[in-house]
Amino acid sequence: MKFKVLVLTMYCGESEFKKCCLEVKKQKNVIIKHKIIKNKEELEAHQTLCNYWNKNRSKYDYLI
Repeated sequence: MKFKVLVLTMYCGESEFKKCCLEVKKQKNVIIKHKIIKNKEELEAHQTLCNYWNKNRSKYDYLI
């Protein structure tokens, strides 16, 4: 059985974003959903992240 993992990434122009996405895609032996929260102010981005997790956490084994 593969674990289901939710990867939540906040993005607002960081230079490491492309490498982050590549590293997420390279993962093996897990089922990954990569949700990207883009171009939001810090508070709104964190609220969006928390709201998404709270609505979807029953679908996943882990959050990153």
